[in-house]
Amino acid sequence: MVGPMELDFPIRADWIFRWTQSEVDLTRLDEDHNPLPGTAHLLSQSEPLGFAAGRGPEQVHLAFTDVESEMRVMFVAEDAEERYVRYGEEEEKMDEVALARVERYERDDMCDAPANTSVGWRDPGWVFDGVIKCLKKGVRYYYQVGSDSKGWSKTHSFVSRNEDSDETIAFLFGDMGTATPYSTFLRTQDESISTVKWILRDIEALGDKPAFISHVGDTSYARGYEWLWDQYFVQIEPVASKVAYHVCIGNHETNWNPCSGHSKPLLLIQ
Repeated sequence: MVGPMELDFPIRADWIFRWTQSEVDLTRLDEDHNPLPGTAHLLSQSEPLGFAAGRGPEQVHLAFTDVESEMRVMFVAEDAEERYVRYGEEEEKMDEVALARVERYERDDMCDAPANTSVGWRDPGWVFDGVIKCLKKGVRYYYQVGSDSKGWSKTHSFVSRNEDSDETIAFLFGDMGTATPYSTFLRTQDESISTVKWILRDIEALGDKPAFISHVGDTSYARGYEWLWDQYFVQIEPVASKVAYHVCIGNHETNWNPCSGHSKPLLLIQ
């Protein structure tokens, strides 16, 4: 039987699809102790499938800096070519531009398996970090990330901090996890879909009141699988692109490689 199907994937790197014989390997179990599909008999394999150029960056998320009149904007793209944050108080007039600096981490920076093996590692792309400065207090700003040559993201917006306000609005939670639109041998957390959904509802209900998120540890439960981190950052983008999203390190985020040259763990949300 042959027919179409649809799946949502992070669209940064190429994918290969493999078709294997329908079989079950009773010697290999997933985290819920269910037998995994067998993969010993490969029937067919696609060519590497990429995505059209000009689609813009992904995994857009915000973070505060130490300066009240600033907002950090972070995102991921497929190469290190210059990208920018363009922004303004009107959606049709985003005339201000901030250059984003770029970094990346490598497989050798990972401390142990599976993160430094072919099973857990997936090229993470390039991490861009732009800072918007001289923001007015409690004002909604519209922004996009990307470049003319590589494409721009859709338009996002946030409300800047206001130290004169007599209230602080924060979303505090932990242990959220990640959901995937496909089955995997790792346990994922479908409940996280509802968490993001209801936080987004409450952020939108705030109107032009500033807020922030504090995710207190055990963020994605990726546990060394880069492709789950990809899925996590795509999943939180609807809220993390609207309010600053800060994390604390939980027991599932503590491992890192002190010999890699980094003086601290490289977190994608700062």
